[in-house]
Amino acid sequence: MILFDYSGIGFYDTRVNKKIPDTTIEVSKGDRDSFCSQSPVGMTLGAGEDNRPKWVSVPTQGVKELSALAKITRDEAINSFVGCVVFDGSEFQASSRSKLDMEGVIRKAELQGYPDTDIRPWRLSDNSWRDITLSEIKAISEMVELEILGNWETVWSQFNIWDSGDKTDPFTIND
Repeated sequence: MILFDYSGIGFYDTRVNKKIPDTTIEVSKGDRDSFCSQSPVGMTLGAGEDNRPKWVSVPTQGVKELSALAKITRDEAINSFVGCVVFDGSEFQASSRSKLDMEGVIRKAELQGYPDTDIRPWRLSDNSWRDITLSEIKAISEMVELEILGNWETVWSQFNIWDSGDKTDPFTIND
């Protein structure tokens, strides 16, 4: 026998399921099969007023859910940002990762006592290499930081506008 749980919204087969909720009604195998297929767009399995299975509209997300998703979108936009800065005719990647790489090279050079004129190879945005001095890495690192902060300010500004609104639509980043 096939049963539909109109409270927990699901199907049970008495040949397989031993524990069956009290909120079930008997339905045909055909009913179960038709509702276990792909749901229509924007619909999900629910129960009608007669407690029988029925396609119902997917509820819109509430403010709490939209706020949680907005924070994820905001943080991803900040953390995944990749831009570029131009220094002396070359494009250098501007990202949190490239900033950390530059800071690491600068810190290691300082600890080992290398002069600012020490030359290092550096991969550019187009994947080619360029030799640059530690002094240049320091200058580029500051430019990268400003680029990252500019993105950070843009994202936070857009988030604050969304956050001060009615929160009926998902938060998106506008380029």
